[in-house]
Amino acid sequence: MDKFRKQVPDGVEDCLPAECYIKKEIESALRSRFVLSGYDEIETPTYEYLDVFQSGVGAYMQENMIKFVGPSGRILVLRPDLTVPIARVAATKFSKDGIKRLFYIQNS
Repeated sequence: MDKFRKQVPDGVEDCLPAECYIKKEIESALRSRFVLSGYDEIETPTYEYLDVFQSGVGAYMQENMIKFVGPSGRILVLRPDLTVPIARVAATKFSKDGIKRLFYIQNS
């Protein structure tokens, strides 16, 4: 059994049924509060092109990113942070003339 002691990588953990139930209840309450306050929910992909993180705020994280090559040959990374993907969405998917109230509830 000792070889199975460490089953998941550092920094992650399983969410067992009781914890998962509580987590989902909290998320539901938060989601309701945000929607009632006029926010719209968005989700970003679990992985992104490495290019998204190569400049600005994401550059400092490159050494610790989990990288892999996608079907097209481009380098992909598991998102190490949500700030950069949310900024990417705001810059590329929404008009520049209005303030958009967004929220997100995602696993990191």
